[in-house]
Amino acid sequence: MLRILFANVAHRGRTVSFPTAKAAVRQNLAKGRLRPHFGNAGAVDNLVSTAVSRAEARLQKLPATMRAVENGLELSDFIVEKPHVANPSLVFQGLIGCETIKNRLSEYQAVVEAATAAGRDPTDDLALTFCFQGSPGTGKTTVAKRMGLLFESLGVLPTSEVVTVSASQLSSGFVGQTASKTRDVFDSARGAVLFIDEAYRLHDPAGRSYMQEAVDEIVNLLTETAYRGKMVVIFAG
Repeated sequence: MLRILFANVAHRGRTVSFPTAKAAVRQNLAKGRLRPHFGNAGAVDNLVSTAVSRAEARLQKLPATMRAVENGLELSDFIVEKPHVANPSLVFQGLIGCETIKNRLSEYQAVVEAATAAGRDPTDDLALTFCFQGSPGTGKTTVAKRMGLLFESLGVLPTSEVVTVSASQLSSGFVGQTASKTRDVFDSARGAVLFIDEAYRLHDPAGRSYMQEAVDEIVNLLTETAYRGKMVVIFAG
């Protein structure tokens, strides 16, 4: 991706230093590859295009004589931190009665910092599967969205996006097809938060095997290298 970025920048008549390019790729694109349909060239083009626009706005503040010779892209042109990334304490700002979750925020921050300092992947030390229990209207979906912000702010996920599905959407109603449909849902949420609402429906009192097939596939996917540590899964009901 570095080669693509340098070529793209040169094509636009701009320059960028190697440290800046490396930091831009690492912070903007590396984890973004977890998302489905990610394309190296397209992602780099969007990144550089945005950086050039920011650089032009920045250069407008300089004297005309300096603008004429300045064509280098700076790190600030590539990276603009979102408020909750710069200050993770904002993630749960305004939530009432969520002290337990707020405490989890500080715990996760400590885990990520310790793992990073030790040169480990923080996802090896974090629990990324959750169960939210509560009656309708108790804020499960709202907290799930905040969890997306939390894990983006910690650098665990490339996006705060929450993909919401109901348990019934994991099943096709036919034996042999449910596993494939469940996998498709997990694919759509790689690199993001998968929020499975009405998770109690995964237990079918009628004993229909396609619901058990969905459960078996979920257990399998949660341990697969392609998904483990690369997404957050929340079961709610």
